[in-house]
Amino acid sequence: MKSVAIVGVALLLAAGSCASDGDDPVTGTTTTTGTSTTTPAATIGPVLDHSSSASITINDQTWEFAVSCTQPAEGDVLVWGSGRVPGSELPSDILLEASATTPYIGVTGGGQLIEAALDSPLILTIDAGTITGDGITFVADADIDTGVGTVLGTGGVQVQCGSYETTPTVPN
Repeated sequence: MKSVAIVGVALLLAAGSCASDGDDPVTGTTTTTGTSTTTPAATIGPVLDHSSSASITINDQTWEFAVSCTQPAEGDVLVWGSGRVPGSELPSDILLEASATTPYIGVTGGGQLIEAALDSPLILTIDAGTITGDGITFVADADIDTGVGTVLGTGGVQVQCGSYETTPTVPN
């Protein structure tokens, strides 16, 4: 499963935003590792605008991102975007999947891949377009076979999906 996530990071971090017109969905899902409680979400309509953002805090550093959101399946939200490494002009990217079966958070920047630790619970809550998670252990450069990486610290994530993409695309 970890190799799928890494391949997903490589493909989706290159994803671009596509715009169209339509309605925003209203979601109401709580997702945890291994179990979930789902309230059916509205069907995703075309994009109204690009007012989505994400932030990840690890210890005392906060990473800010301009993001795009999509709902690939009922109860799941996929988020990707870009920003800067805190305190620098280096680019960084985020991929987050709020899913009952495969929740994932990955950030690239400064030559590192930072992910939520595999051996700690990853609990993400989705409520009306906002995704939150606290008490997340983040690791850097985890081994793809063992999942073991350098522990960076504990933090949280907050995503505000102000609009949703209907179909994410990878640029040519």
